[in-house]
Parts: sequence; C-alpha cells; structure tokens
Amino acid sequence: VLNSGIEMVSAKLINCKDLENVVALYCPSSVVTQPSDWDQIFSLFSNKTLIAGDFNGHHSNWSIKTDTRGTQIMDSSLENSFISLNNCSPTRIKLVNGTLQKTSPDISFATSDIAIKFDWKVLNESLGSDHLIIKMTISIPDDFPIHKKRNYKKADWKEYREFLSKTFSVQRDITNMQEMYDLFTHQINLAADKYIPFIKYSFKPTKEFKPKQYWTPELSHIVAQRRLCLAKFRRNPTPDNLTKLEAKIKEFHVASQKARSLGWQRFCDSIDNVVSVYDMWRRMRWIKGYRQPAIYPPIDKQNELLRSLTPDYITNKTPVFVSKNETLECDFDIQELQTSLKKRDSAPGEDGVVPTQWRNIQIIPIPKTNNTTSDPKLRPISLISCLCKIFHLMLVKRLEWYIEREKILSPLNIGFRKSLSCLDSLTRLVTYIQNGFSKNLPTVACFLDIQNAYNNVSVDVVGKVLDELQVGSKFCNYIWSFLNERHLKIKTEFSDLITDRWSNKGLAQGDPLSPLLFNLITYKICQSHLNSVVISQYADDFVIYVTDKDIMKCGMYIQDALDNVVVSLAEIGLELSSSKSTYCVFSRGRRRILPSLKINEESITFSPCTKYL
Repeated sequence: VLNSGIEMVSAKLINCKDLENVVALYCPSSVVTQPSDWDQIFSLFSNKTLIAGDFNGHHSNWSIKTDTRGTQIMDSSLENSFISLNNCSPTRIKLVNGTLQKTSPDISFATSDIAIKFDWKVLNESLGSDHLIIKMTISIPDDFPIHKKRNYKKADWKEYREFLSKTFSVQRDITNMQEMYDLFTHQINLAADKYIPFIKYSFKPTKEFKPKQYWTPELSHIVAQRRLCLAKFRRNPTPDNLTKLEAKIKEFHVASQKARSLGWQRFCDSIDNVVSVYDMWRRMRWIKGYRQPAIYPPIDKQNELLRSLTPDYITNKTPVFVSKNETLECDFDIQELQTSLKKRDSAPGEDGVVPTQWRNIQIIPIPKTNNTTSDPKLRPISLISCLCKIFHLMLVKRLEWYIEREKILSPLNIGFRKSLSCLDSLTRLVTYIQNGFSKNLPTVACFLDIQNAYNNVSVDVVGKVLDELQVGSKFCNYIWSFLNERHLKIKTEFSDLITDRWSNKGLAQGDPLSPLLFNLITYKICQSHLNSVVISQYADDFVIYVTDKDIMKCGMYIQDALDNVVVSLAEIGLELSSSKSTYCVFSRGRRRILPSLKINEESITFSPCTKYL
C-alpha cells in the first residue's frame, strides 16, 4: 500500500471454493487519505474477497453520518464491485460528557459475487473494548473431501486376528498370483471394516469446543456478568451503568491474569524426571511459540514435479539375467517376516510377477528446507503399499547380509549400513583434516551434488549391476519388473483431482530398497584410491579430499578423481551439478592461491564453509 499509514494483512484460503481472500485493515483517524489510496486497495482483489476492519470512515450507507474519508471509501468500493455488508448497526459505543456516542467505524466489504451469501450482525460482546464484535457468517456447501483414517486405539485386535485366521485357514483353488493377492487384501480390508473403526470427525466445532486449561467456571460467570452489564449500558447509557461495566471489565482482567499465572505454575510443576523426551520437546516448542507454516505447493509445480519423474519413454525389452544364488533365492520363512514386521515398516516368484497394486504409487510433494512460498522446491516422497514395503524390507535384509559377507561395499561407503551413521563419515573427514593440521599440511575437500540422484537412476543399470554381483536371477527379475513400470500419481490437496503418469526410471524415495540399490550401483566409486585421494559416500552425498604439502597438487589430485567420478556416474545415467558442488581448503594460516576445480569444464565454487550431511 502506497499510504504507509494504512495497515493491511491479507490471507489466501486454499480450501474454500466460495471465499479465497480475507483482508484485515486498520486506518487511524489521524492519517490523511486520498481516493487513490482506496482505489489501490480495492483493485488488488476482484472476486471471492472479504475486506473488514476499522476504517475510521463514515457514510450514510453504513453509519449515521458522512465524512470525507467515508465518501472516498464508498466511491472506490463501488468502482471495484465491492458491497458493504453493514446493516447500519453501531459498532462502537462510548460515553462522552454524559452522552452516548454510537458510530460505525468498523466496515465489512465483500465482492459482488459473494456478498449476498453473508449474514452480518453485531454481537453483545466487546472484550473490554469500546468496539463491539462483528460476526459474519457465510453458507458454504459441504463438499470438502474427507480422508478417513482408522482409529487403531479402539481396534478389537483379538476379533481381528480370529477373523483372519478363520478366513485364511480355508484353502482355495486359485493359481493366479494376482487373484490370490486381490483376495488377500480384500479379506484384510473386510476385517478392518468390522473391527477397526474410523476416526469420527466433528462437523460442529462449537459443540466440541474445549477452553484453555487455565479457564475456570468462575471466569465464565464473570464473562456472563460483563455481557449483562454491557447490554444494560447499551439500553440505558448512564454513568452509573458505565461504572458497573468498567468494574466488571477490570474484575475479569484481574481474574484472568490470576488464572493464567496459576495455569503456568501447574504447567511448570508437571515437568519432572518422568516426562518423555518427545513430550519435553513438544512443550518447549509450545513455550517458544514455534509454528511451522504449512506450505501447499501450487498445482502447476506438482505437475512439473510429476513430469520430471516420468519422462516420455519407450517400453524396454525385458533383459535376461543369468546369475544364480541359491542362498538368497530360497523361500522366506516366518521368522524373516516377523523380524520385518517388528521394524514397523513371500519370496520372489519364478517369473518375477509383481501385484498390480504394488505398482500404484502416490507421490507426496514435500517442500525442501529454506524454501520460498512463491517458488518452492519439492522433494517427491513415495507412498507405497504396506505389504510391498514389508516384502521389500525382507529383501533388504537378505541383500544386506550377502553384501556385508562378500564385502562388496567400501568401508568409505557409510550410508544406510548397520552400525554406521553420518557421524562416522564426519569423524573420518575431521580426523583427516586434523592430521593435516598436525603436520602443517593443507587439505582440500570437494563436496559433490548429484542432480536428482534417486530420480535419474537407470532401471537397466540396476538390473545389470545386481546380476554382476551374483544376487540371483529371481532377485534381478523382480526388482527390474517392479521399477520398470510404475504408476505414479499426485493427488491435489483439498480436492479429488488426481494427475497420473507411468514411469520406468528412478528409485522411489520411501522404498526400503532404494538406499541399498543406490549404494550398489555406485559401489565402484569409493573403491578408487588414485593419488591417495579419499572418496567418501553417504547415500547420494559424496566428498573427495586429499592432503599434500603443495596445495596445487591437492587440486590436481582432486581434479583427476573428479574426472573419474564423472565418468563412473555417466555410466549409470547420473551427472554432477557444478553449480551446487563446492570445495573448501583447510589449512593453518591464510592461503592466497586457490586451486581451480571443474566439472565438465564448468568451474566449482570455492566456499570458506559448507554444509555436509
């Protein structure tokens, strides 16, 4: 707003079809306004908009008098198709020199397309102010999509188990795997409908309203008395009635402050040595007033994300896998299933058949950290069938055992391995740098970023690497079949609109198999030890570092390693991002000469500090 004296806050509603913009406005009576100021404000919005606030302007359309500001507001609102909702009821009452002043500085405007839907009235409540509360009601069709969730706390697990045990004890003459899986899921859903109720949602929030913990019946009684005094004062505005009203306002203020203080004391007393860590952090966030603003990505951004995950493709020819591994390909036992179930999160068929439901994957676009609401960067998280994730977790456990036994992965490959964490990778890097400091030698470290690492992995490369590692043709066939043809869909928030496409590329973020598969297709990179250069990997985060007395030699060694990494990644369909990759120099004293590092002839930025992991 050009006039700095006018204060305005706007909120955009994304889940309401009949009302999109709500604007709160305040203009002090001391501010000098021009018609252009109001023209600018009303022209910002065209449809489905509500503007309300203390305008401090009067016009016969909503008040008992007319002034210059009120005329300006009225003319601008009509020119921009806004209609006043006021019914000429006074919104401010004040006793001045024994005379009750009734004015209407608080105005509510709505665009002409929705104004007729509003019900506007003044309540008998002021909360201690001389302005009365205004209640505006709009009737909106109840077509909001409700995603039902089950209430597992009220589930009858005993009856649930008995029902499924009885159902699955009956043998059926079904040989088709898809039909068997459909029957299996149908019976599970049938049992859930019988013994696991849905969470009941309240469509009358005022009926289910719960006051703050410090609120007491005594406070409610004082509020009721204050409202009675206000109603009496409005009917009979005498100094005596005003004194009684002010006394009740003061009484409520003192009582509420005392109740808040006692409530705070009870809250502090409830924090003791038995409070869980989770509950303690939750309370600390509440004390600090921490609120994570929800970011809802625009529909075009979601569609753009889906297109990037599902480029147009021609169906690949099914490869032939020849490896055999009787240990990995033997039937699963019940103990492996129970172990996977305990992690919260059936053997591969002869032909690698994948149930159709497992190919249906819902993509949840999660905004990345340090985002702007206008142009959010999104991370695609895949919601996969629970049964599919359980099965993949069983596959992961077998593959992990085989990989660790055969020592396929380098010790410098840290990510998603047992007894290893990001601290191991950081500790090795810091120790290496400290050793260089002790010898007065500089260390150059290059931190690499792979462009959409998981999303650009070639499915054919995954199958080829697994076959080379002799994990068995059954494993290779299943994993290739699962990744080669997946049905990805994004459901728009607050509506039933679904956008879907097919994909034969990338690893699903959220699949238990994905981190391990990524480690396997990149396992050769960390095994290179050219010129004593160390290449460390944690998932898709790589760092290359080396120590030498000549800093330019360090740069030369790093560049050679970089060229090798670029070639290795290109073989599996990945590439480095030169704009997001950085390098640092760790040395005692100031270094005026810095090495020059490049990725595909594009220079890497030097940074005195960087964020790793």
